[in-house]
Amino acid sequence: MVFIMGKMINLNYPLAIIDVGSNSVRLMFTDGIKSDKKLITTKLASGFDKFFNLSLNSIITTVNAINLLKEDAISRGAKSVYVFATEAVRKAKNKDEFIKTVKDVCLLDVDVVSGDLEAKLAVMGALSNSTGVVIDIGGASSEIALSIDGDIKYNKSYKIGAVTLSELSKNTKFNSEIYLKDIFNEGEDYSLYTCKCIGGTACALACIDLKLKVYNPKLIHNHTISLTSLKQIKAMLYKMTALEISNNFAVPLSRAEIIYQGVSIIVKMLENYNINKIIVSESDNLEGYLKHIEGKKC
Repeated sequence: MVFIMGKMINLNYPLAIIDVGSNSVRLMFTDGIKSDKKLITTKLASGFDKFFNLSLNSIITTVNAINLLKEDAISRGAKSVYVFATEAVRKAKNKDEFIKTVKDVCLLDVDVVSGDLEAKLAVMGALSNSTGVVIDIGGASSEIALSIDGDIKYNKSYKIGAVTLSELSKNTKFNSEIYLKDIFNEGEDYSLYTCKCIGGTACALACIDLKLKVYNPKLIHNHTISLTSLKQIKAMLYKMTALEISNNFAVPLSRAEIIYQGVSIIVKMLENYNINKIIVSESDNLEGYLKHIEGKKC
């Protein structure tokens, strides 16, 4: 038994976990030994108005995606479905409306995790109890955390992600390089630590670096990309349209539309923390959330 949202719930396998992110809604279905993942892009973070309210359309689109993934999991025998949400829902002024809509339509409770817990989930998923740095480039925020033997010694969440930077970049007078330089203006020296990078941006960059035409998680997981290579990829992507990126690599068009902004954030963050390479991890906050709820067994 575990407590989620203050309620006692059975933790029985197989089960499913749904991550409501700022760019996509992801499902992990697991029997406790093997897991597989599915994704639906909704770009929830692009649905904010000037008052930081999620638009009705973005809520409906995302809730429908949650319901589709839930039904998929149930059809495969999931006994429980857990939902957690990150920055886009966390900062939304009307997050209660979003949570209620998910409850009404999907009959699921949404666990809106804090920034600190989000960092912990990333570390638990990518590093487990080992030592290293984890970077997570999301749609509306980007996190970095340092873990020493499973104990988080430092974590910071930056309020910028691939989707939100893409939205800002639509203004022709906006200079993303200056903007990112102002955000990432000071940091620790993590040059001696292994750096795992999780999230859709990292996996897409691995596809590009490997020149994959078909997505292959076995090749992507633990693939190393140097800062020099990331800068070369960034320069290449600057000259390509989203359609060209999608046609040449195993990167969906919806991801290709924001991948340049994503790599720009990674490059600036690595420079800020004196990190010269990343190791892409397919194991991420979904696995981290599973460990989180397993740790709450009664």
